Amino acid sequence: MSFKHKLLLGFIYFLILFFISLFVKDVSNQYDNLTLITPNELLKLYEKLAFLTPFEVLKSTLYGDPATFMKTAIEIARDGWITSSNQWVFNLWPPGFILLEALIIKLFGVDAPIILILQILVSLLFSIVFISVYIIAVKYINKKLAFLLPMSIFIFPVSRVFILEPLGISFGEGLSIGFFLLFVTFSIISVSRDSKSIALLAGVFLGLSAYFRSQFETILMIATIFGILLIAISIVYQLFKNSRLLEKCVITQIAIIVFGAFIVTLPWRIYNYAHNDRTSWVASTSLTYANLVRTSEKLHSLGGNWIVEGRGNMVCLVNNDTCGKVKESNMALLAKTFIESPLKWYSIKAEVIGKYWFAVIDSRWDMSTLPTTYNSDIINWSILLMFIYIMYMTIKNIKEKLVMLLTWINLSVFSTYAMIFTIIHYEVRYFFFPKIFIIFMFLLFLIISRKEKVRKVS
Repeated sequence: MSFKHKLLLGFIYFLILFFISLFVKDVSNQYDNLTLITPNELLKLYEKLAFLTPFEVLKSTLYGDPATFMKTAIEIARDGWITSSNQWVFNLWPPGFILLEALIIKLFGVDAPIILILQILVSLLFSIVFISVYIIAVKYINKKLAFLLPMSIFIFPVSRVFILEPLGISFGEGLSIGFFLLFVTFSIISVSRDSKSIALLAGVFLGLSAYFRSQFETILMIATIFGILLIAISIVYQLFKNSRLLEKCVITQIAIIVFGAFIVTLPWRIYNYAHNDRTSWVASTSLTYANLVRTSEKLHSLGGNWIVEGRGNMVCLVNNDTCGKVKESNMALLAKTFIESPLKWYSIKAEVIGKYWFAVIDSRWDMSTLPTTYNSDIINWSILLMFIYIMYMTIKNIKEKLVMLLTWINLSVFSTYAMIFTIIHYEVRYFFFPKIFIIFMFLLFLIISRKEKVRKVS
């Protein structure tokens, strides 16, 4: 596949994605005017939020996070970096999206249509994702189907809303998802070609995804743990069975990917150590621990109704003796409560998880869920069936080297979200990336499960 061919393909993909971002709307009309909003206009919205309590700001999700990002980006563009009084922003979020917005403001000014510029950038990023899927797919299927298949991701409203549409794009997660999906596809290509340089590039994309949303750094840490375990098990298996459990190239590529990701994330770890005396990616756990032991009545009084709905005060719900002990709440108390009553813990969580998974797309940013519809039920059941298919194909083809690689990635992602959903309160939008990832992984399994002779990746 020539560079000219890739360039043409990418341009076509970009035009389609940009068209979707501008004209295919799954959100209410009240959000349409966000496309041309400027940093100054979003800053004014932030100033209005400044008179609310912290919980009220968080509840005003429509502009809460995006306005905070924009205010910080304007400050960086103007002064070169954030003031010490605003250091809390980088304690809650990694810097990638804010620095990108600051760069846009620096280049185009505070009256630039920043959401529109971000839509262009995300469309460019996903055109590269689509090209990488195409490169994988043409090994197994004809070129026309290989061209169309990647675009089926955006048949689903959850992908369009979260990645391309104005409100979703203002949260910055479209960029982290784009980089993460590039990590997945480049990992596959690296194993197919047995290419160390492509594996290193896959690791770079994994590291970049962490700079835009903190959960991707958690995935990196879990992927590292599973990678070490898989390599160790493979070595022990070879010693005792005199045969390989994992292909050598899979082990090598996993090691290189993790190494590349850690190299990319090292600057932010150094910054955190130098300025905050810590090496953690973000420091938002104190709020989580506090909520875990608050009573439902207390959270209601603070305006945290959505935390109660999403079962964010689990330690208090499981053990009444812990309620209100905010200063004593920490990881040890969380672990102790969970270990003592895991069945009670998950039974409480299970009471409401269904309404979050099956929520309609209009519940995307609201802190509470809306009644489901026939269409939303069909879509969400379809994604659930895709997840079952992925599990089935993994078990069926576990000896295939690409399936081994994807199993490592899937274990990392699903384990991370199992941990998140065990501890953190549910929100509808927290389920968006897992759904998008399942759709994407389903497409990859459809592609690589073909039994045609594999041609060398061009």
